Amino acid sequence: SNAMATGGLAIIQSMKHKLPPSERKLADYILAHPHKAIESTVNEISALANSSDAAVIRLCKSLGLKGFQDLKMRVAGDLAKPTFQGYRDIVPHEPLPSISEKTAGNAIQAI
Repeated sequence: SNAMATGGLAIIQSMKHKLPPSERKLADYILAHPHKAIESTVNEISALANSSDAAVIRLCKSLGLKGFQDLKMRVAGDLAKPTFQGYRDIVPHEPLPSISEKTAGNAIQAI
């Protein structure tokens, strides 16, 4: 797989279809509000996404991450890359290849 897959948003996007509803709800929230997610505690993000703390922890495990801090670091890394400025325009159910295309397009425009 490509290097992009290590980013938090990409991991969520690629795993989302496998998640149970409680975790998918959180995944959707994080994808829609990545800046909010990285500023939140487990408690805050679960409240914002109308979910539970346990679901946040399970989501991180499902994504193969060490915990919410790990997820936040990866998402923060995504947001720090100029490539991801166009991330908000990506439609929620868009397949990963077209996301990669858009991201590559953004990168080219940034150069």
